[in-house]
Amino acid sequence: MFSNDHKDVQMLNCDINIEAIPTIQSARLLHVDGKSALTTSSYIAGNTKGTFDYLKQITLNGTPLIQINSPEYSTFKRILSAGHGIENANCRELNDIQDRINEPFVSLEDSIETLKPLLELLDSGLYLLADALCYPTDGDGHFFWDVPDAPSVSPAMEPILLTDRVYPFIWGQPAFLYPTEDTDSYDEDRVGHYAEVFKTPENAPRALVYSCGQFMSFLLDGHHKACAAAILKKPLKCLVIIPFTRYGYTNAANRTIRDALHFGSISIPVSAVPSEYLPAKKHTESSSYSALSGIIDHRVWEDRYLKAACVFPSVYEYADMAAAGIPDGTPVTDDLILRCLVNPDFENQQILKAILFKMELHEDPGLKAAAIACAKQLPFGNLLKQAYRALARIRNDAEVEQILVDYMIDHEDIHDPLLPIINSYWE
Repeated sequence: MFSNDHKDVQMLNCDINIEAIPTIQSARLLHVDGKSALTTSSYIAGNTKGTFDYLKQITLNGTPLIQINSPEYSTFKRILSAGHGIENANCRELNDIQDRINEPFVSLEDSIETLKPLLELLDSGLYLLADALCYPTDGDGHFFWDVPDAPSVSPAMEPILLTDRVYPFIWGQPAFLYPTEDTDSYDEDRVGHYAEVFKTPENAPRALVYSCGQFMSFLLDGHHKACAAAILKKPLKCLVIIPFTRYGYTNAANRTIRDALHFGSISIPVSAVPSEYLPAKKHTESSSYSALSGIIDHRVWEDRYLKAACVFPSVYEYADMAAAGIPDGTPVTDDLILRCLVNPDFENQQILKAILFKMELHEDPGLKAAAIACAKQLPFGNLLKQAYRALARIRNDAEVEQILVDYMIDHEDIHDPLLPIINSYWE
């Protein structure tokens, strides 16, 4: 049960279909009557190309945490800019709940109760709070905290087009991380502490992140947890705040009906939410703003962080795995894996991708055997890369180590994309 101390955050009971995002374990719908201290402001600005930029700044107590630049034309890429460091926001509510966030995870309901003082700082509206896995990279092969000093293109802020699929667009799935804390706050002892804690992952404490669009989320708390996950070559368990994105509409009897609420790629029927909680349309502001080019990375990162990024998928590879599926009702057995490997056509490769992906997310003990079978029998492609990534995360295993050594002996091309993954096993 929830206490009455924070009536401005309410959990709304409704079914939430999370099948669209395989990295999400569970989610709850919240309505927040917020204070807009953790707020998003939108602007329209002209640029030197003669077009417009659509800018979003997310601030906490007036301190910019992140800026997103979405150019007018889709051929121009979205750009992320770092803010001024969340430690400068003087957020008492975040400081007050940090000890409880760092305790073992109990349930989403318990976490909502813990987070209520912080959730009250949001803009008023609907949000999902999800228990999910995120990778400690930017989705483009870089360690998450190793960010440029200037605004930079972010592939994880774009929807992904898979041209070989019936449903080609994958979008709105928070899977990668962006920092908000200055690297001067880095503490090696804290990283070591979480690395030990994460070795028994059942009730591991979560990081707290905010989904800022497509595949990217920024960290509100948990930078050292993300560092520990990178060292361990594991996804990071996170509590993800996912804001309402847009309404969905259908046409019936010459009428346009507003029938869905979208939170990224998760949709909830409008009919499942009491009308008094339905969001109003937001208007884009056009007032002046201060462009961001924050510098929060003052550190030369060790190779154990920089090279760990290759063990995690890129945003395209993530979308490729997330789009893969197993036919409904088909049990995952050794015979199914063998049949797919005997005839590795497109359909069977999709089944194998889905099997490896879900085994990895759920830390299935059968992952090692499935990945070895794929590594030994597949000649090339993203699926082979996926299999070797899984093997490179299995530590202190003589059989796995021999497979990796054999590959290195047989493949001498220094440009082989699997070699950095294999080398990471010993780093």
